[in-house]
Amino acid sequence: MARVQRAASAVVADLLARLPPLVCDGGWWPGRHEPMLVATGRRFVQVHCSCPPDVAQARVRARHRWDSALIDTNYERFSALRDPLRLPGPVVVLDTTLEIPTAGLAAQVRKAAEDL
Repeated sequence: MARVQRAASAVVADLLARLPPLVCDGGWWPGRHEPMLVATGRRFVQVHCSCPPDVAQARVRARHRWDSALIDTNYERFSALRDPLRLPGPVVVLDTTLEIPTAGLAAQVRKAAEDL
């Protein structure tokens, strides 16, 4: 599975380098994906979804996916996701325990993009 994930990330990075400005959603891991993303030459506004660790753990457990059991047996593996990626550029932090203010979030991202 890791080989497929790396290949998929490489494809997304290649598209990021070639396409006009866009929104890209991904399971990017701090300490792993930054070099690949920086190498695209793009400027980023990062939206970092944040919630307390116990909330994140419960959400993953409730998904009933192939990797849901890992959240209990190997939770520390996921602790890196608590922090935003270490990328140059602004970070908009979104507290996902609150109602997501879609219009407000879009405005924050647009404002942050003006400073790039």
